[in-house]
Amino acid sequence: WTYGAGLYVYEDGYLDWVNYPGIHTTGHAGLDWTVPMFTLTFMMGLALDYEIFLFERVREFREEGFGDCESIQLGLAATGGTISSAGLIMALTFVAQMLGSIPVTNQMGFILVFSILVDTFVVRSILVPAILSLVPCTNYWPTKMPEPRFLWLADNKTTPFDDVDEDELDDEDEEQDEDEDDE
Repeated sequence: WTYGAGLYVYEDGYLDWVNYPGIHTTGHAGLDWTVPMFTLTFMMGLALDYEIFLFERVREFREEGFGDCESIQLGLAATGGTISSAGLIMALTFVAQMLGSIPVTNQMGFILVFSILVDTFVVRSILVPAILSLVPCTNYWPTKMPEPRFLWLADNKTTPFDDVDEDELDDEDEEQDEDEDDE
């Protein structure tokens, strides 16, 4: 996606209408040959860093007794703000490369900003949880996880309050109603 977007911008001129020098076409040259070489390693490292951070939280929730899908949901919620903030900060940092007049640094800046935003808001929030949800038992292989105690997304609707007897709850509700009537 990222290098395709770079080709759309710098070879095909899809953003020429913006009239910003940092994203003008470079003629028929397209992307400079050094841009993929310099940006690929950084993009892979950053993407893996975000995903490892997310997956570690998912694993922690699973070890605490939450179900597979619940752990994915809680892990995404727990890391969402941190990863989104970090992604926006990194993207804004690399926007500075697009302010110059050197086409290679403009291209590297665009590629890095685009890849960071896609990884932060599409891959981390949609694709990774979807892939983790496909066959969740393989997410932790070869580690044996404890039986889940808390399931609210699965067919078996077990909640943390399943230990409480419903008759006791009904009795407590009746007692509260009687107390309110007395007042």
